[in-house]
Amino acid sequence: MLNYQRKVRRLEHRVTDHKRMLVLLSNDKIAGVSRILSVALRNNASVSVICDRLEQAMVGAYQPRTGWSDRELAVAYLVRAYGGPRLLHVLQVDKKFPSRTTLYRRRQIAELVVSLKEPTQIEMDSNITSFLGPETGRKPPDNSLIGQVLMIDGVAIEEVCRYDEDRNCVLGLCREHSQDLKLEIDNEDDLMHIQDALHNLKNVHHGKDGTVAGLATVTGREQYAVVPLVLSASCKSEKGRDIAKWIGVFNESYRKNPNGEKRHGPIWILATDGESSFRNLRFRLCLLVALDPNVPSGKILYKLAGLNLMMGHFGLIGTCDPKHIVKRFATLIRSPSGIQIGDTHISRHDILAALLLLENMTPEKAELLLNPADKQNVPKAVNLLQSLFDLLKIKVAVTPDIYARVRQIMFLVKVLCFFLDPFIKVNMTLSEQICSLSTYAHLLTALYLKHKTGFITSALYADSQAIVKNIFITTARLQLIDKNIEYFILLEGTDRLEEVFSHARTHDHSRNFDILQFGHKLSIGAEINTIYAKYPELDRGHIRRNLVDARGVDH
Repeated sequence: MLNYQRKVRRLEHRVTDHKRMLVLLSNDKIAGVSRILSVALRNNASVSVICDRLEQAMVGAYQPRTGWSDRELAVAYLVRAYGGPRLLHVLQVDKKFPSRTTLYRRRQIAELVVSLKEPTQIEMDSNITSFLGPETGRKPPDNSLIGQVLMIDGVAIEEVCRYDEDRNCVLGLCREHSQDLKLEIDNEDDLMHIQDALHNLKNVHHGKDGTVAGLATVTGREQYAVVPLVLSASCKSEKGRDIAKWIGVFNESYRKNPNGEKRHGPIWILATDGESSFRNLRFRLCLLVALDPNVPSGKILYKLAGLNLMMGHFGLIGTCDPKHIVKRFATLIRSPSGIQIGDTHISRHDILAALLLLENMTPEKAELLLNPADKQNVPKAVNLLQSLFDLLKIKVAVTPDIYARVRQIMFLVKVLCFFLDPFIKVNMTLSEQICSLSTYAHLLTALYLKHKTGFITSALYADSQAIVKNIFITTARLQLIDKNIEYFILLEGTDRLEEVFSHARTHDHSRNFDILQFGHKLSIGAEINTIYAKYPELDRGHIRRNLVDARGVDH
């Protein structure tokens, strides 16, 4: 009877402890409760001990120093990156987030090595290992046969020198003219030589542009963002042949590095914007040899008469950014020199008169669309083309001489929209997109052969044709790997590299940065993208917009 009563009392005591624990948990006043419980269970603590620790945690007398999950550290890093150390401290006090020192100790990120002069193989190998190795947490593509895009672009930086303590050197001088200058600092004389080269001899310049080269998978949902792998300062005097030299070194380094091609797949595409030196770079690296007609992709592509099948070594293809093409379409239409189509010379005044034929188009709106001041405004360029395309949908009563010009304007816009529509109409299938781009390529070739630069500039012709060529060849390559692979032509160009640049521009209150700060910010941006790839539920993503029949879209 006595043993029975003891068992009953022990059972009542356990029930009481469990109720006590439930009450404590229901108060929602215990920060870091998951770590408290995980540490207690790992130590085989009783319910009574757990309750005591929960009560101590409520008054701040107990806080576990271990048990952080990778996700908790990732969230704390995002808080630190977006909100700064003060916000992290607030959440550490109130919600028991990891402290800044704990975060630095437990979650060390890869640091981008800024090139001292012209990028070297040692610097490239270091960055490839740091950012693409298995310890970074960045997973390789699910299908290693799918290639990578090498994107190159630049960002304006502050024209100052910076001392790098870790490497004991001076950064921020242009790679074009600092090759013979000693930038490692051993004594005061080294600093005086740099100062003399900058201010007295003037044969060395501050870098005004930070050139970035990064990699991203050709297509895919998991690894969307670009990984920056090269950063170098430039005074913008570098020619295409000079860029081709160190880009060729990078390609070779990526192929040989065990964390490069073997882990993440080959480089298929070289993507740049429309800058002349970058265009020359693509010509030098991507038009060297003809595609072998006996390889599987050659057997498909040689059936397409007229398609340029020249490419670089190891199948490298060059492409440009579609947004730059659209902006230059608008610049072409606004040009005071006009456009030649057949026997008709279309001037800016003819375009203005055509716009005024549209309903609800005022002279002020038309002049605003044709204002050449804002050449970088992509929505404005798209809106101009879409407004002119509306001429095809209306019937207007005009005199015969005006009708001939309006008809040629309508033909011009129709040709240009064969290129534009696949990038802004979300309801087009890949087959429809390719048919539209093929139509554009054939019409553009015919008009260019007839009118040369009287119709379109050589640079715009080459860049837009390069985009069409790349989409055709990439589609054929992906079909040979797996016909069910999703391929989005919206990923064409260097737009994804801008996302990494946006992290650098917005992750603190400093609008500008020097080359060393830019390297730090790129490293942080790469880590943010890696976290979002691993925990996509943390990423708010872009604001959902209805792009069906939208006007003046940016993407």
